[in-house]
Amino acid sequence: MTEKLDGKTKFTDTRLLALTPPEAGRAYYTDTTQPGLRLQITSAGTITFQCRAWSSEHKRPITQTLGRYPTLPIATARKLAAEALARIQRGADLEQERRDKQAEQTLNAAFQRHMNEYAAAHNREKYRITTEGIYRQHVQPALGSKKVSEISPAMVEAWHRGLLTKKRLRGGGTISKATANRALAAIRSLYNHTLPSLPNPAAGCKQFRETSRARFLQPAELKAFFAAVAEEPNRDMAEYFMLSILTGARRANVLGMRWADLDFNLALWTVPADESKNHEHLQIPLLPEAIAILMERKRRATSIFVFPSHGKTGHLQEPKRGWQRICEHAGLKDVRIHDLRRTMGSYMTIGGASTAITGKALGHKSQQATAIYARLNLDPVRSSMETAVGLMLATSKLPEEEKIIPLEASKK
Repeated sequence: MTEKLDGKTKFTDTRLLALTPPEAGRAYYTDTTQPGLRLQITSAGTITFQCRAWSSEHKRPITQTLGRYPTLPIATARKLAAEALARIQRGADLEQERRDKQAEQTLNAAFQRHMNEYAAAHNREKYRITTEGIYRQHVQPALGSKKVSEISPAMVEAWHRGLLTKKRLRGGGTISKATANRALAAIRSLYNHTLPSLPNPAAGCKQFRETSRARFLQPAELKAFFAAVAEEPNRDMAEYFMLSILTGARRANVLGMRWADLDFNLALWTVPADESKNHEHLQIPLLPEAIAILMERKRRATSIFVFPSHGKTGHLQEPKRGWQRICEHAGLKDVRIHDLRRTMGSYMTIGGASTAITGKALGHKSQQATAIYARLNLDPVRSSMETAVGLMLATSKLPEEEKIIPLEASKK
């Protein structure tokens, strides 16, 4: 990447806080007070201090990262830059020293840096939460204690293949191909973003071919599901799962639902673009059954979130235990929380909704369908969702001996 040098200036807090990030890439400023000290500012607004100086010994410029502003104060950055400059002038190759030091790190230590630096700098909280869980369960036990320099492509490939025979910690069964691929992606991202000077051992490892899951709740299963939800002692869990199936929304969106995003007059929930998987705002109709649950929760609300908690995020984070209770109570096998979303889509299709209507309701996005979605309003979406919910709720009136009938699932 070509460096954009935006000039020299005396570093002060006032000037640094007033810097305008570049539209793309990175921009650099040099300090007029301390030779060799410069800052890098990214398009995201992240400011990092560096020492950069010409090495007569190595016949090239050498760059040493000092720390991120404002965590690292300007005065401290100047002191560190002076020390680094003196070492460069004495012939030290600080870049090679950094590579050697990184090569001696364990994968666990490098992963922690990855979370602290890359995930934090890019404000990727969802990425951090998901990746940490996958890493701790599937990467750390096999590779975490090894030095990053000794992890080879053959080692990664053998580990990746072996994941498919590994037992799940909870719920029984083996790890899916999708989970194994996410674990591989965690290693690839770590080396790409935090250890770019080292060969990436995951770069050439092929992902498993994933089979699209088509599981959704059949009529008799829905009856058991609704009965289990009605008897669930934790009302947060019960109402979370009911809203999940009544809206067809993604798990993270329901967990982070805010009162400010709900319009009871229009019966509409707007998921902000920065919380949507497609990075576009998503409008979801709220059916009467969903509004009844939300109005009751609103009456006793004390938080900006519909499902508050005392954790770091401020909202409910992990409903797996509640889901396990529901499934055990209802006798459901091989059913995941995401299958509630697929159930809404499936019953919309069964009720006669087109692929475009179903896709808009679920917030799906594809190159082929985007133009069609853009021309749809929410009236047919709401109507199809009401039909789907009517079909689902009708299962509670099925006789006990009702057989499960084969139904064609909508696409995930």
